Amino acid sequence: MKKVKEIYRTISTKPTIVSRNAHIKEIVKMLLEDPITRSVYVVDDGKIVGIITVLHLLKVSGYRFLGILPKPEDVLKDLRVIMAKTAEEIMMKPLWVTPETPISDALKIMIDNDVQELPVVDEMGRIIGDLSSLEVLNALWRE
Repeated sequence: MKKVKEIYRTISTKPTIVSRNAHIKEIVKMLLEDPITRSVYVVDDGKIVGIITVLHLLKVSGYRFLGILPKPEDVLKDLRVIMAKTAEEIMMKPLWVTPETPISDALKIMIDNDVQELPVVDEMGRIIGDLSSLEVLNALWRE
């Protein structure tokens, strides 16, 4: 089985990175300028501290612009997300892979966490690339 280092720069060449205090409006603009990107990585002191997915941004947008509220049982869980203004308020826990991670492990992380992209980090935890679900799909179907 191939490893992340063999496929991670074939489609997605530059990860989208923001600071904790980046405003959501900036994040949306960045995503719209790069339609391949499905996640933004939040960094602090050069290391990943969180992930923001397009789905998180859709929750914020649905609440703000359409008044769509989560199911009653999810309100407390999603309240912070739907009221968010900065990256830190909306980010998920950090997930990542390394260049040596087997593709099967990367795919499991994507599926288990409902993400379409994962940052690729070096041994110091610094982001060196981006692994797209399309890159994984391509690798699996080519084998």
